[in-house]
Amino acid sequence: MDFIKKHLAIIGISAGILAMFLYGYAISRQQKYGSFYSNPSVARPFAVTNEDGVGAATSTEFIGDVLPNTTDLYNLGSPAKAWKNVYASGTLAVSGSATSTFVGPVSSTRMVVGFGSLGNPAIQFSGDEDTGIYRSAANTLAIASSGSIALRVSDVSITAAAPIVADVDNARDLGTVSTRWKDGFFSGTISSTHFTASGGVTSSVFIATSGGTTAVPSFSFVGDRDTGMYQDGAGNLGFATDGTLRLHLGAAGTLVTSAAQVYPSTDNFSSLGLPSLRWATLNSINGDFTGTVSTTNLLASGTVTTTNLSVATTSAATATYYLCANALGQVFKKTTACN
Repeated sequence: MDFIKKHLAIIGISAGILAMFLYGYAISRQQKYGSFYSNPSVARPFAVTNEDGVGAATSTEFIGDVLPNTTDLYNLGSPAKAWKNVYASGTLAVSGSATSTFVGPVSSTRMVVGFGSLGNPAIQFSGDEDTGIYRSAANTLAIASSGSIALRVSDVSITAAAPIVADVDNARDLGTVSTRWKDGFFSGTISSTHFTASGGVTSSVFIATSGGTTAVPSFSFVGDRDTGMYQDGAGNLGFATDGTLRLHLGAAGTLVTSAAQVYPSTDNFSSLGLPSLRWATLNSINGDFTGTVSTTNLLASGTVTTTNLSVATTSAATATYYLCANALGQVFKKTTACN
């Protein structure tokens, strides 16, 4: 019995020494690494890996907030050891510096950022901090490029501070046939190979186009591109119908037509010239008039048909003679109008 008591005493002393040792070790570890408390009924123990981090064998649930003991000092993950996804049902608030950087995609039903500025947009790009999106005024969204305003969008207008250029030549439209812009205001030049307007085109200076051709006049009509007006050489105007030159207005005032016939729209109604504004010379193969032909000189190599032909002379006694024909076809001169 004494032997057993003796050995039990030795075991008790050894257990006490071991307990004191383990307690001291735990205290030192606590002082070095800190303390962690978890629900002992859940088999998800913490594993202390080093002085800088904490790992868990499986997913670990927390009841309450997880806070650093010093603000704006510690990181959640590192460039070498990054968390894969972060899920939050409330607000993800990032503050403490003028610029908050997100590397990788950010998915959210709503993201709230500061106003930003032209030189420091609220949404910008890593390595290109003066290019991005910011709020320039109330209800106004602005896009900055290289620290300069490029586009401003408000509730009443869209303003571009730089030229708007199509990415491919002659492949993009400004509006459609069924969805058109109402008015266009320009202070400079509109340069176009084909310019089509269904409404009015007004310019306080001038409207300039390319010269055009007979087949494709510079000024033509929707659905009838080969009919219109074009530049028929320097200083000349050409008027084409169905792709053919019909009327040429020369730089010297000459008027040339290629039409087979030129006639008034109504018979025996229109005059060619006026008594006080007469044509100088009429050169014709044939002339067919229902009224009076009054001229100083009549040059015709063919037939002149008219009711009255009046030819003025230089005679002081008789200023005007009428050449009349009788029923037999005989021509005679009269000083009065023919019957």
